[in-house]
Amino acid sequence: PVLNGKFIHGMPAFDKAELLDLRRTNLPSAESVQALSYQSAEEKLQLWHNRLGHQPIGRIVNAHRRNLIEGMQLPREATMAKHIKGADHPCNTCAVSWRRRASFKRTDNSAYKGNWAPGEFIVADYQQFLNTPSIHGYIGVWNFTDVATDKTFTYLCLGRDNFLNAVKQLKSEELDPLERRCKQFRSDSDTAVLTNEVISWFIDNGIEQTSSPSDTPEMNCVAERAHAFLYPTTLALLLHGDLPKSFWEYAYLAASMIKGFSVRDTCVGQVTSDEAWYGTVPNVKHIRVWGAKAWVQEPRSAARKDWHPRAVSGRLVG
Repeated sequence: PVLNGKFIHGMPAFDKAELLDLRRTNLPSAESVQALSYQSAEEKLQLWHNRLGHQPIGRIVNAHRRNLIEGMQLPREATMAKHIKGADHPCNTCAVSWRRRASFKRTDNSAYKGNWAPGEFIVADYQQFLNTPSIHGYIGVWNFTDVATDKTFTYLCLGRDNFLNAVKQLKSEELDPLERRCKQFRSDSDTAVLTNEVISWFIDNGIEQTSSPSDTPEMNCVAERAHAFLYPTTLALLLHGDLPKSFWEYAYLAASMIKGFSVRDTCVGQVTSDEAWYGTVPNVKHIRVWGAKAWVQEPRSAARKDWHPRAVSGRLVG
């Protein structure tokens, strides 16, 4: 049986009389009644465009078509050229968040030559946000990008001086569990990276440390390209979610996670960064629009009270 209804605030709504008529019929079980969604292919593509950090729809469909991302559940017509062209137009958020300047290209610089395995060559750069309020008092992030897989690991910091704690956390949480050893580390000429304590830690762990000269961001192009993706993606999430700037730390971590779902040139071919690093195809079924309205169910002990709300409304920032 099929019911004709409509969507009200994103929820399917049907006529109660039709529901009662179906209830009176001799149906084998309640599972026989299903609601069909009449969401168009363009609307579904735009939904995933909003969920995945406002990336180009053509890039998202290409990853889905090549089975590089799981869990999207797009209909077959959504992969047709006419529907992709109909949905792939800059939204208001993209128009004011993504810059038009070309990012630093990865050239055949001698610093990046060689067949690097995942985890062997890591570049880092610090991005600072001094004039922005923060919920937990963070003023910047340290981004570590693996050259072989283009996988970026982000750590919120209270300042540049937290570099050593961030790189130790990277080693204990990402490298050691996968039994990977960093052989070379590169960054710009940051004073926090060139301290005696940091240099001694690199020597003790057998890591060769190099740095690029001042005012030469193109020589640290892998880290700069990561910033060129993370900052506008974070800005797009904040603008589309209509949340204040103090939530930038949650949006930045979400942008770093979304970067792992994008297809890159890696040591194992054109796959997502997460697949090249972890060895499994990422599943994005759990991804929702960042900043969307959400409801958290109250515990039973509180729900037993008279006239107590069953849920608390909020915003999705995780």
